[in-house]
Amino acid sequence: MAYFVVAATVFSVAALLFWRAYLQDCDIHRRLLVGRGEAVLGALESGVRAHRQVGNWFRENIGEVLEETVAIPGIRGLAIVANSGEEIDRGGVLPEGYKPIITPQEMTSGVLISRRVRLLDEVSSGAETSRWRGRGRRASEEVAISVLLREPVWLVAFLDRSEYAAAIARSRIHLAVWVVITAVAVFLGFAVLMLAHRQSRLATQLTLAREREGRMEEMARLGAGLAHETKNPLGLVRGIAQSWAGGCATADEMRREARLVIDEADRVVSRINSFLVYARQPAPILCPTPLNSLLNDTVTLFRDETLAKGVVLSVETRPIVVLTDQGMLKQIVVNLIANALAACGSGDRVVVRQCDSSDGTVGIEVADTGDGIAAEDLSEVTKPYFSRRPGGTGLGLSIVSQIVNAHGWTLNILPGSGGGTTVRVGAVKVVN
Repeated sequence: MAYFVVAATVFSVAALLFWRAYLQDCDIHRRLLVGRGEAVLGALESGVRAHRQVGNWFRENIGEVLEETVAIPGIRGLAIVANSGEEIDRGGVLPEGYKPIITPQEMTSGVLISRRVRLLDEVSSGAETSRWRGRGRRASEEVAISVLLREPVWLVAFLDRSEYAAAIARSRIHLAVWVVITAVAVFLGFAVLMLAHRQSRLATQLTLAREREGRMEEMARLGAGLAHETKNPLGLVRGIAQSWAGGCATADEMRREARLVIDEADRVVSRINSFLVYARQPAPILCPTPLNSLLNDTVTLFRDETLAKGVVLSVETRPIVVLTDQGMLKQIVVNLIANALAACGSGDRVVVRQCDSSDGTVGIEVADTGDGIAAEDLSEVTKPYFSRRPGGTGLGLSIVSQIVNAHGWTLNILPGSGGGTTVRVGAVKVVN
């Protein structure tokens, strides 16, 4: 619907612009035609005024002048009309029943242009009347003509509009052609947009399907790994139970085997919990969280373990508030510290630090000086159940990667500059 509205809007705007251009063309052609008629009337007025003895010249020659002027292409008729409406003389063809007015009159057969002028400014003198009489004119007629020409008269030109009509027809054809071209272009553009939108939607659906397929394959591998990890402890527990059922075990053996059952049960529960965390990772609930307090509290959880192993664990941070899911961020730090401690021995160091970035975000680094990760394994460590450490579940960094992606952060796992491994979680947003 949005694409259709855009296409309709574009077509409407283009059609409006073409229509305005068409109207401008029509107005230009009309002005040219009217200007031509005004020029003809101006020349006629100038010719009549050039003869001061208007009476004789006017009656004897004006008809011929009008007929000769009508012979010019594009002029169908000329006339001089008295102010009373009486036609004094004419040449060519004029429409029946026409009435001169100031504004141009467009008709089917032509365009009528009229101009109101005064041809004689003063009443003729007696001498002039005598000269007219000597040439065979009656005095009464001459005086009537003099009075008639002293009053305002209309000069009328009737122009052929065939060229004007042809120009308008061409403009109309151009308008129709451009409207059709625009409609086709808008339709094709609309079709392209629809196809692009559909292609994008299909690509998105395909990507989601591939993600779902990959997720299902991943879950299948997780399920198989969980089944394998659970089978051996259950077999061990079953053997111990059979031994107890036979009554052959002594009290000390039963206590030792009971301890073994507890350890194996704890290990299975740990595997199941890790599986559930990975499989049911909820969407993060973001809230302002003091980063330095969270890091210090998390490091405190490992004080006993670090003392027992002889590993130095330190924190480098300052008071700052970040936007995160507090529980998930703590889970990231716990997993990273646990992995670092597992790779360290007596005398090694683990540092948890806050790193500022130039874009206003912060990063969290956990660096150790332990055994490190082989270069060929760096791209594999975030995959489920990948672990080179005996007893490792292979889900720690997988869970970290999943939480990082849910927040839109970045995860980088690099060899440490002085040995060991540095894991950096970046682009954590700071709350101003």
